[in-house]
Amino acid sequence: MVQSSSSPDKPADNNVNSPTLYRGVDLNVQEQLTHLEEVIFEGFQIPLTGLTLVKDNDVLDQLDVVRASIPEIIERAVEVLQYQQHLVEQAEADADRIVTSAKQQAAQYLDEMALTRQAEQQAAQLRYTTEQECQALRQNTLADLEAFRQQVSQEVQQMKNQAIAEAQTIQQDADQYAHNLLGGLEVNLREQLEIVQNGRRQLQPPPSPHNGLTPQAAAQNPQGRRNTSQPRQPRSR
Repeated sequence: MVQSSSSPDKPADNNVNSPTLYRGVDLNVQEQLTHLEEVIFEGFQIPLTGLTLVKDNDVLDQLDVVRASIPEIIERAVEVLQYQQHLVEQAEADADRIVTSAKQQAAQYLDEMALTRQAEQQAAQLRYTTEQECQALRQNTLADLEAFRQQVSQEVQQMKNQAIAEAQTIQQDADQYAHNLLGGLEVNLREQLEIVQNGRRQLQPPPSPHNGLTPQAAAQNPQGRRNTSQPRQPRSR
């Protein structure tokens, strides 16, 4: 048998979670940010520079995880807002019930018009006060939700910019280190090349005392005249 409605003294259960939803709204983001810090701390520390070399993909992947968790946080915050809306509706229902009960009691027990009017005024004032409190609660919840969303977005963007700046600094330092290392290697190679060239010059034979003629040619040409019929051999270096 299906019951038509719940008892008026017991609020209806609309499968709305309790206010403990507030406790876990930002736990997921905190865990992801902590994991991002661990990725940075586990990076390779460059000696004497105070810099840490981390993998771009690890940092960017973790930032994507944080960014992906934001919709879940917003969804849970919306659930909190729905719970607040449930409280508002329940309070309005209670107010309506109070007003109805007050009117019935006034019509039943009070015959005088003044007492009836006074009871109606009190009920109207109670309804107005309840509506004002519910409206204020709704506005405060929306403001808190927007502030929380902006704070999370700013923190994620700030961490992303910081990670990119650190990666660029590490890349510049690595390029400068490679440039200095190659420059030193170039100087050493030039010095070694100069030593080799000096050694080769020292190993070259001295010039001949017969005006560059071989001993056989000098014997055939005692005047020291060069034989023009033979081409001149180039000197070896």
